Amino acid sequence: MSHEEITAAVERYNELLEQAKQEEENENYAAALDTINRAESAINKYASKSEVGNIHYLKGKLKMSMGDYKKSEEFLKKALTISKETKGAIDDSRITFSLGDLYYLQSDIEMSLKYYLEAISIINNEYERITYSRKHLENEIIEEMIKQNLRLSEVYFQINELEKSIKHGRIAIELGDKSKEEFTILQTQHKLAKIEMKLGNYKSAFNKLIDIRENILRNRDHKSKMLKADIYYSLAELSLKMDNLDDAKGYIKKIYPLIKDSDPKLIEYYYNLGKIYIEESASNKYAINNFSKAIELSESTKSPLLGKILFEIGNIYYHWKKYNLAIETLKKCMKIVEKQKNLKLEGRIHLLIGKILFFQGTFHDAHYYLNQAFEISNKKITDFKGCLIANNYLAKIAYFKNNPNEALKIFQRSFSLLRDIICRENIDVSEETQNKIAFSVILNIIKIKLELMNNDADSKFDTFSEILGYIEFLKYFQSRKFLPFNDSYNNSTPTSWNKKYNKLRDISRELLLLDNQLKETLNYKEREKILKDQGNKVDDYISTSDKIWNKSIDPILSFPKEPLDVIERFFDISAKIDQDWLILYIFYSVIDEKMICFQIDLKNKAINVGLKYITMENIKEIIEDIMDFNKLKKTSPSNAEINKKLKEFSKKIPDLIPEKTKSILIQNNYKTITFIPHRFLFNLPWELMEIDGDYLFSKFSITRHYSLDWLRIDMEKSIKNSSRKNAILFINNPDHGTDMSLENCDNEISVIKSKITKNCKYEELKYIDATKGNYIQFIENKKFSIFHFGGNLFLNLENPEKSRLKLFRHEYITPDEHLKYSFKIPPILILMNIKYENSKMNTGDEIFKILRSFMISGSTGQIFSISIPRNSNKSIFYTNLYKSICHNYSISQSISNSIINVDKKDSPLWEKCVIFIGNPHFSL
Repeated sequence: MSHEEITAAVERYNELLEQAKQEEENENYAAALDTINRAESAINKYASKSEVGNIHYLKGKLKMSMGDYKKSEEFLKKALTISKETKGAIDDSRITFSLGDLYYLQSDIEMSLKYYLEAISIINNEYERITYSRKHLENEIIEEMIKQNLRLSEVYFQINELEKSIKHGRIAIELGDKSKEEFTILQTQHKLAKIEMKLGNYKSAFNKLIDIRENILRNRDHKSKMLKADIYYSLAELSLKMDNLDDAKGYIKKIYPLIKDSDPKLIEYYYNLGKIYIEESASNKYAINNFSKAIELSESTKSPLLGKILFEIGNIYYHWKKYNLAIETLKKCMKIVEKQKNLKLEGRIHLLIGKILFFQGTFHDAHYYLNQAFEISNKKITDFKGCLIANNYLAKIAYFKNNPNEALKIFQRSFSLLRDIICRENIDVSEETQNKIAFSVILNIIKIKLELMNNDADSKFDTFSEILGYIEFLKYFQSRKFLPFNDSYNNSTPTSWNKKYNKLRDISRELLLLDNQLKETLNYKEREKILKDQGNKVDDYISTSDKIWNKSIDPILSFPKEPLDVIERFFDISAKIDQDWLILYIFYSVIDEKMICFQIDLKNKAINVGLKYITMENIKEIIEDIMDFNKLKKTSPSNAEINKKLKEFSKKIPDLIPEKTKSILIQNNYKTITFIPHRFLFNLPWELMEIDGDYLFSKFSITRHYSLDWLRIDMEKSIKNSSRKNAILFINNPDHGTDMSLENCDNEISVIKSKITKNCKYEELKYIDATKGNYIQFIENKKFSIFHFGGNLFLNLENPEKSRLKLFRHEYITPDEHLKYSFKIPPILILMNIKYENSKMNTGDEIFKILRSFMISGSTGQIFSISIPRNSNKSIFYTNLYKSICHNYSISQSISNSIINVDKKDSPLWEKCVIFIGNPHFSL
């Protein structure tokens, strides 16, 4: 064979490879594959090992683009074997990275990460080596490193590991600076903008996206067009997050001229446009039209999006109640998804088919699909949302088949999964969805527990205790995000807490590793061991978190393994208090439309329950009344308007209470009553309820709380800090001289000071002295038992985290900021005025967002009013309150004495609606 023949064959081979590259860039994948085959024939007799490996690599990439993942995997693994034999490190990294792409397209994030990290490790080592030997390869390696870091940034973004996503994005930018590759830098900035979007920094994300778009606006090359399209997709996604559907559609439609010549990009375009129409009510018809266009193109190009498109169509048919058509579409989707090994989508398809069959009453078939969905979601991919929903439907099937014990067992499995969620990071389920699922699970457990309850006294006590434990878990679960602990104030907390917090983080990461091992193993014994290890890790997490409250850092992280333990430990602490004390724990079950009122008798250690049927229509009316009252408070109403509304409430509230509970209140055998109302019920003025012709405040000392466990913690604080300092800190009218000034504040505090000088010491931050710096210095360094805040608390019902204490000028303390500081001893906090910034109520317990920040800082209780007008004179009430406190009455008795002393026949009701949250037996 002559030298000329070999040279000609190699030249022809290189020409065909260049031609195939052009066809691939133009997305003519079939033509590109045909050209690769011709190149292989041209070089066949003279091919070196590295050239054979390159052919397999190129074929593997093309098969991947065509959606033939099985063939792609064969070609790529063969290419990798050859590359390792020829010791081509750059090729090793490139091929390994392509295997990562292959699994990424199939939504197998764990396997894709495994290959991506291996690829980047190889290329990083090679980069260090060539610095000293083969400098001419530097640019080629940098380009590969940029591509790989960009993809890793994207993958970590998908699984919510945003710190790692940002890290790899920044590495890509630094490498782009080295190569002077402006386009790469813009791509990376786009990734960082998407991270900002995911973090909720919408304004920052929008500005970055617009800047990138401006930088490439005049560029007409193919790469710039594709980046512009990606930018518009991101702007559309951002618009959806901000509820701007019209803007989202506008951005999507700008994409069409950029990608109209590319079938794969058109498929993506129609798919995304269809998803936007789904967001619009009554626009599913337009969504179907766009999905159908995408399907027409997908069938010819074998797009990896085909399975997702069919699932969306099946979901629309499900919402239209065209169940047979939905099942037919979903089964077609299943065949595609099984080939792609997209386990998450496969699990969701089983779940949706199972739900449809459930609604059709075909329980046997529904059970099969729902069980498949549960197994895939729980053991193969850790999809908590799919897992919980499937499990709940399995429980409902058992219940409807008249097997309540089996249903209870399955719902309790959901309860265990909810506990498991708390131990894990990066759960791909929104907080709202988690709370809805938790609410449904706990309500169903309560319903079945009450149905199965025996009539003997011991059994009733245990059942009621366990039910209360489950409701406490629900409150704990729903409030765990009130003020999530984050590293930004990690340095302000004690070392003991940091160690425990780090241990919790370590356990979360270990659970993630166990999840990955579970997905990779098929061995039964090994799977059982991993599942056991997971259970042990969850127990470790709960055991560690349960110790945290004892350090007075974050008590809400504490929840015992068994619901019964909540009540037992509450009774343990309350046994130290000899009082005629009744707790009314009030909860509304939407499942069977019942108001459930637990009567907890602390002296006799007894629990009873009263039930009352109340329709959802009646509940909705109550919620509307509450929101109307919030609107009224927001508009600075007259005293007469507030009084009228409170009188209406005082007449309506008794209708919510079961007769059994009313009779207990009429008998009047208790001194103190503590209300623990759930969610929206907290907003009702329970203190003003009329019973047997009298207001409740005239018969009992009334307090409130969020949950039994929080109340236990407040009592624990009081017992642990029994030696107190009789000192008061006054914050006096920081808004003096502005339209927010509390006109009577100065006079009220002067009167209080004149009455308490013999019994208590005090310090005062008045007017311009009430700065943020002084505030922090005082609470961190001074000991006081009462913190009297004579300023405005701005309560934001829509975004409780934006609630804040107003200090001098433009200074505020937000809930998140307050967590950084700790009171020297646990004080009672008095809030003189609450200003509502809006009237919309999401859950009804928004005020706990800011109250919890005081609690974690060490406060043992808070006194405030939801009705007293801003500029009313409260000096008589406060004088009586401090007199009683200084004479060592309990805080609940002191408030009761103060209300009764201002209770004249014609005095307005708003003067008596004073709320105390905390330990009712606190005293100086």
